[in-house]
Amino acid sequence: MERIEHNQSAEKDRIFKCYEHLIVALPEFGEWLTNPGNAGRLDNVIKQLTDGADSARADDASVLKTTIVNWLTEVPNPRLSPYDKSGRGFHNDSTGSLLCPAEYDWENAEHQDKIRDWHPDFLVTANSWPRFLYEEGRYDPNNPAIGLFKGALLLRAFKLIFTSPSSADEEENPDPVLARKRRCGERRTRKHVASLIRMKTVEPRAIAYTATQVRFALSSCGTWRVVDGIFNHSQFYNSIVNWFEDTEDAEEKAFVDNLLLWWNRKIFGREGVTDYAPQVIDNMSVAASFKRRRTEGPSNTRD
Repeated sequence: MERIEHNQSAEKDRIFKCYEHLIVALPEFGEWLTNPGNAGRLDNVIKQLTDGADSARADDASVLKTTIVNWLTEVPNPRLSPYDKSGRGFHNDSTGSLLCPAEYDWENAEHQDKIRDWHPDFLVTANSWPRFLYEEGRYDPNNPAIGLFKGALLLRAFKLIFTSPSSADEEENPDPVLARKRRCGERRTRKHVASLIRMKTVEPRAIAYTATQVRFALSSCGTWRVVDGIFNHSQFYNSIVNWFEDTEDAEEKAFVDNLLLWWNRKIFGREGVTDYAPQVIDNMSVAASFKRRRTEGPSNTRD
């Protein structure tokens, strides 16, 4: 009974956090909620938000479904089709290695066989991080947070969804001048998703959404479903959000802040990082000199 109550409390906290994020994005929604006369309007807005979310998820899944194959077939793999997902998942070595839980060794033939055979000791659930989340797929069991959420495929997919296809195809270390010109050129021709939704910083929920989309794109699941076999996409998404948001102490928060700083530099560039980490102006020389002048008063010396 105590565990049930704890789970219910955690779920309520999660829903409330979602509500807080919604209010930030749509401030007028909070005002509508407090006005009983807006009941009909609220129903319409909620329907529009739900339909919009479903449509966006379907569009992103469709684009990523085909694009991710192009990324993976830089080394030709005839079993991967851009349109038929039946050959993906753990049936294919390329996608299987990326989906493999970090604590398992995909290079071990026995591990591969047991994963494919649904062996109880090698089940693939949302309780394990897949290797595509890790930088170069490297997992350190002694420090499992190192390299987590720095996977190249995850970063590339984020750019595809939220910025532009061309940014997803940029080299890892492009010429900064050319990259800046390319970004400015894109702003002149069309707005990307990040601009449309007024995204100025990378939010953990956007990373979680992208990771869920990548996981689905790599899988052999033909149509979207919350639970694919025994893998729960909703639980996977929530676990990523919790990893970022539920920090227990200052050290954990600093680690997450540094990771989000890394993400913001990768997505919005070095010049835009002050939106995520604004300068503390009060501590800088201009403000300090004004404070010092007010404290000490005007100088008594004259030229």
